[in-house]
Amino acid sequence: MDLQERGLSPRIVPVDQLGVPTYDELVLVARRSTVNEHPEAIRAFIAALARGTSYASAHPPEAANALLSAGKGLDATQTRAEVSATLPLLAGQPGRPYGFMDPSEWRAYAEWMAEHGLISSAPPTSDVLTNELLPQR
Repeated sequence: MDLQERGLSPRIVPVDQLGVPTYDELVLVARRSTVNEHPEAIRAFIAALARGTSYASAHPPEAANALLSAGKGLDATQTRAEVSATLPLLAGQPGRPYGFMDPSEWRAYAEWMAEHGLISSAPPTSDVLTNELLPQR
C-alpha cells in the first residue's frame, strides 16, 4: 500500500505462484504449557479478537480512527488504505470458526520448509497447531 500511495506500481506475486505452499500469515503463538494451563483465557482472548475484527469490518472508518489515535505519528491516508485492504483478509473463511488454520496446509508448508533446509524436519501438525480453542460461530 505504501508504494502505491507514493505513486509507484509494485508487482505483487502471491507466494503460491512462486512455488511456496500457501500458509496462514496471522498466527497467535503460545507455549504448550500456557495452552494447557489457561485454555479458557486463550479462548476468551480469541473470541474478543473475533468480535473486534467483526466490529472493525463493519465500521472501517472507526477502526482506522482508533489506530490513528493509538499510533501517534501514523499517516492518516496510509492507515486508512491499510485498514481497507487488511480487513477483508481478517474476515476468515466461510463456514469455519474465526482463526481456523487448515492442518493440511500447515503440513504442506512445513514439509516444503524442511525440503528447502529452512527447518530440520517437519513436525507433526498436531504438535504445533490447534483449532480447539477457537470460538464457535
